[in-house]
Amino acid sequence: MVVVEAGPYASAIQARAADGLARLADGGQTLFGDLYRVSVSALRQSATRLPGPEPVVSAVCRAVADPRPRHRYVVGRKAKAGLVADALVPVGAKDHFKRVAMGASAGHPVVEYVARRWCTPW
Repeated sequence: MVVVEAGPYASAIQARAADGLARLADGGQTLFGDLYRVSVSALRQSATRLPGPEPVVSAVCRAVADPRPRHRYVVGRKAKAGLVADALVPVGAKDHFKRVAMGASAGHPVVEYVARRWCTPW
């Protein structure tokens, strides 16, 4: 088995994810509508700022063409930094920073409950 672990690159997945979250948020069937709307905005903006997917395509081609491929191809600085962070930073701390980055650190009662219950920092 070969894993191609890529950092953030522009692809159609951002638009599809944004469209799906927008439908959920607009449908009123979820408690997380406000968070979904923040995510939709971030996903749509990321498509304009991220580099193209060529490095990922190149890594996949190398993995497929190599008769003895490596087990893992890590593509991009952010993916490499993520591997280091996974090894050094406790999961609770990473969860805390992700909540803050997504604007979920305060406000929504369900998010606050989940954050206190399962994602306490350090």
